[in-house]
Amino acid sequence: MLSLILAGLLAADVPATPPAPLSPQAAFDAATDANDAGRFEEAARGFAALEQLPGVRRNPVVLGTLLMRKGRALVVLDRNDEAEAALRAGLKLVPLDKVDLRNDRLLAELALGNIALRRFNYAAATEHHRTALALADEPSTKARALLALTRSTMFDPGVGALQYADQALALLGPIN
Repeated sequence: MLSLILAGLLAADVPATPPAPLSPQAAFDAATDANDAGRFEEAARGFAALEQLPGVRRNPVVLGTLLMRKGRALVVLDRNDEAEAALRAGLKLVPLDKVDLRNDRLLAELALGNIALRRFNYAAATEHHRTALALADEPSTKARALLALTRSTMFDPGVGALQYADQALALLGPIN
C-alpha cells in the first residue's frame, strides 16, 4: 500500500509532456472540421494561424483554399469585410482548372453572394449565385445555388425567382 502511495506522489512530481504541436496538415484539417461542425470562431482562428506559416504563404493553392474556408467562417460570424477580402483573395489564388477545389470555389461564391445580399446589393448577389450555379455539378449543390438565386432575384420583375425555386424543387424531389 505504501508503495502505491509513493508511486502516486512520484508520478505527481513528473511534469506532463505537452502535446506535440499539430502538423500544418493536421491543423488545416482541424480548422476545416471546426468549420464543418459549426465552431466558426475556432475555425477562423485556426485558419488565421495557418495563414502566417511560411510554407502556406509560398503555396498559392493552399493559401487560396485556406482563405476561402476562413472567409466562409467569417461570413457566419458576421465579419463581412474580412470575409469578403479573404474570399476574393482565395478565389484569385486557386486556378479554375483545380477540379478538386471546385466545391470550395462554389461555396466561396455563395458566401460572397450572401454578403452582397446583406448589403442589399441584389445584382452582385445574383452574379455570385449564378457563378456558383455554373460550378455546381451535383443535384444538392445545384439546388443550393438555385435557392440562393431565388433569394437574390426575388425583387426582379417577372417570374425568374419562381423559376429558380421550381428548378430547385425538381432537383430535390417531392416534399412529404
